[in-house]
Amino acid sequence: MVNSVERQQTTLLRIWCSPNRKRYTLSTLGIVDLLAILPTYIAFYIPARQQK
Repeated sequence: MVNSVERQQTTLLRIWCSPNRKRYTLSTLGIVDLLAILPTYIAFYIPARQQK
């Protein structure tokens, strides 16, 4: 099973190595990859609410 760090690295590597980055990012696979890692990045910017 692929953990979230490996998934992020794989997605970013695919975008970086793509001959046409914009085309890959806007393709179906690119959008699915970005949606898969998006929750992790959102969690960095929106802190979790702590219960007292």
